[in-house]
Amino acid sequence: MQHLDAWRTRFHPILEELVEERIAEFRAKTKESVLRSLLDHVKPLVLAGGKRIRPYLAAMVFEATGRSSEEVLRVLCGLELFHAFALVHDDIMDHGEMRHGVSTIHTYAAQGYVQSPRAAELGRNQAILIGDLLFAWAERCFGQIPSVPAEAADQARAYFSVMCEQVVLGQMLDVHATHEPFASMEDVIQKMSLKTAGYTFVHPLQIGAALGGAPVSWMEWAEAFGRPLGLAFQLQDDVLDICGEAAVLGKRPCMDVRDRQQTWVSEWMRRHAPDAWKTLHDTWWGRAFSVDEEGEVRALFQRSGVLEAADEQARRWLEEAHMALTSAPFQGATRAPFQELLQKLTDRNT
Repeated sequence: MQHLDAWRTRFHPILEELVEERIAEFRAKTKESVLRSLLDHVKPLVLAGGKRIRPYLAAMVFEATGRSSEEVLRVLCGLELFHAFALVHDDIMDHGEMRHGVSTIHTYAAQGYVQSPRAAELGRNQAILIGDLLFAWAERCFGQIPSVPAEAADQARAYFSVMCEQVVLGQMLDVHATHEPFASMEDVIQKMSLKTAGYTFVHPLQIGAALGGAPVSWMEWAEAFGRPLGLAFQLQDDVLDICGEAAVLGKRPCMDVRDRQQTWVSEWMRRHAPDAWKTLHDTWWGRAFSVDEEGEVRALFQRSGVLEAADEQARRWLEEAHMALTSAPFQGATRAPFQELLQKLTDRNT
């Protein structure tokens, strides 16, 4: 993606500089070696991997208002820091061991207490606090908004707050759903809307538009374009969890099945797959399985017809996003980054 790649080249040094500043400030407050090492591990977590879609979308719509995104790049680092916070806590809840090819925070933190019988507990506790610290850093970014009128800054902060609240609600629904035998497709799509569509697409677009002083029509467009785009993106992620390779995913595949994640894929299986496949699905549901057994889980989904159904549903959502893009409140070359992203998701296989 030409636009995203070029923008990331500009954005990465700014994000890296800010993260290093925050880590240095915090490390200076303690001489405890375990904590200092843990803080150092935050840097690869934030900087290794990651598509930077959220700050990119905010920056592109900010530029579409006629401004230069250089003015707000340090502010938009807050979106990546909030994302890192969410990943740290998500990994604790999902018992994840790897993220972007590096150890998750709770796994790494536990190694610092390897001599203690409470190592795992201490690792989780420290990871919760690291997540809280990342959230505080994210809020700090949005507390310092230069070169933007006060009203625009307040509106951007309001959208950031709404995003935070909705992500937490989506995660709470997600946790609750893992203890339910079934979920309605409506519940699954609500969770997808809160955790991915709103968080990754709608709210970053609205934050960028707000920073640029855009009118309400831009916020409505962000909803119309971002919501179906995000739903398609999440559905593609659910499919990649089944079909992707560990080296690409940065984690073991098929973990949604092991962790009893209620996804569009799992609900389609329960409603539309032949009875034999439903029974087999429920046999694997919530069960730990070996690397060798992953092939059997993959085969279940590949033969049931769900992957074809998911592809068709993602295509319909992408078509809806395309129609919204044609009526965007900005014209010409400013639409190119959004068209490129839409095309990337249309062709996505990683």
